[in-house]
Amino acid sequence: VLGVLLPVAVLIIVISVMAGFGELWREKILGFNAHLTVSGYESIEDYESLIKDVGEVPGVIGSAPFIQGLAGVNLDGNVSAPYIRGIDPAYEEHTTDLSSYIVAGELILDDEHVVIGKELATTLRARVGDELLVYSIQSLANQDELRLPEELIVGGIFEVGMYDIDLNFMMTSLDVARDLTGIQAGVNGLQVMIEKPSNPFPAQQAVSDALGGYFTVYSWVDLNRQLFTALRTEKNMMFFILTLLSATGALMIMNTLLTVSFQKTHEIGLMKAVGFQPRQLMGVFIWYGLIMGLVGTTLGVGLGLLILKYRNDLLDAVNNMLGNELLPASLYQLGEIPAITSTADLLIICGIVIVICISAACLPAWRAGSIDPVEALRYE
Repeated sequence: VLGVLLPVAVLIIVISVMAGFGELWREKILGFNAHLTVSGYESIEDYESLIKDVGEVPGVIGSAPFIQGLAGVNLDGNVSAPYIRGIDPAYEEHTTDLSSYIVAGELILDDEHVVIGKELATTLRARVGDELLVYSIQSLANQDELRLPEELIVGGIFEVGMYDIDLNFMMTSLDVARDLTGIQAGVNGLQVMIEKPSNPFPAQQAVSDALGGYFTVYSWVDLNRQLFTALRTEKNMMFFILTLLSATGALMIMNTLLTVSFQKTHEIGLMKAVGFQPRQLMGVFIWYGLIMGLVGTTLGVGLGLLILKYRNDLLDAVNNMLGNELLPASLYQLGEIPAITSTADLLIICGIVIVICISAACLPAWRAGSIDPVEALRYE
């Protein structure tokens, strides 16, 4: 029973924590980026009419224009190359709520100010009020002219909670972004918010159909496919590996039942002599394996859910005992361990483990059913 209990508990804990990480990353990505991104083959000049057309599509909540490109940033010799994203605050309030992520300063987006991520500020050693030299990366590829850097003041610092976003993005106005990216007029695309971001594909198709083939519509799943594919693959591999641990419990059940079949050889022979059929004896052993599997699985589910409930208290206790942080908040951007336990995952885990336990009882059951009663009655 312990051999079944522990793998079930570990499997539930690991799968729930990984599901929690996936949901946490999804929330952070959707908090900074829109659900759909509309882009054209060239810059979109009449983006206001495009916003109106997109807004008429069923399921769309709002949309906002943006310009995005690489930029070089210098502050007292500290250099970085983040993406610079130009936005219009009047439209942006209908999509992402950037003001909720400001941890220092204000969300000032004009011709003189810029808002940068916390990790980028750490890399540049920048604070609110510092003046950055921002270079246009695109101008380096232009053989006709070389643009001078823009001098922009840090108006605010935001923290989304994902290292890549906090390190690689800075926000400014559309006009400043046009100067840095070399776009004469218009924008790169639109960020679109929809009612059901968990399943963006119907709205993605509806927006694509409404705009025609000139525009390309990407969902947040398309733009982050590599991240979530890696997470899904890792989750499946962990599920497979930890399920193999359940085979250890199954081997314990098989060994126990084989031992019982040898110890009870005389009794098995006596039962056959008085009329028990082989299938009835086999059913006894399979029933025994099922009971041990059910008890171990039930206790494992209970232990796993109990540990998940007090996971952060246990983490604090281990940190205090070791005098060190196992999950440093500065590195993982986490105040606590995320976890989501779904009923579907529990049913799949329990079903697989019980099937393994029943399968483990088949060999002892076959041996008990094949015992010759005459030889068994001679057994001492």
